[in-house]
Amino acid sequence: MSSNYIEILNNSEINGKVSIEKSVIGDIAKYSVEESKYVSFSHKLIQQNKGISVTYEDEVLTINLEVEVKFGNHVVGVIENLQQKIYQAITTSTGIEDVCVNVWVIGFTF
Repeated sequence: MSSNYIEILNNSEINGKVSIEKSVIGDIAKYSVEESKYVSFSHKLIQQNKGISVTYEDEVLTINLEVEVKFGNHVVGVIENLQQKIYQAITTSTGIEDVCVNVWVIGFTF
């Protein structure tokens, strides 16, 4: 199977697997950002299919995001809230609990 997939369940009783494509994990994170009124992706990065990367190594799911924060807000508080929302969305949707969400603030929106 391609390295673009994350195996989350290997059921030996029925001889089958459940895998999720990394882009699906990225979409979950993307929707969490889009729901926020304080954080957004740079339009330039999204057009280039950048701004989100997903890796799965040593059974740890790592999501890296580059975002812009709405000017006038407490950056650390906004980002901590975003990290928590993404973590909860990933664990609820996939059952994967060892999740690391890294966020880089690359600018402000006005």
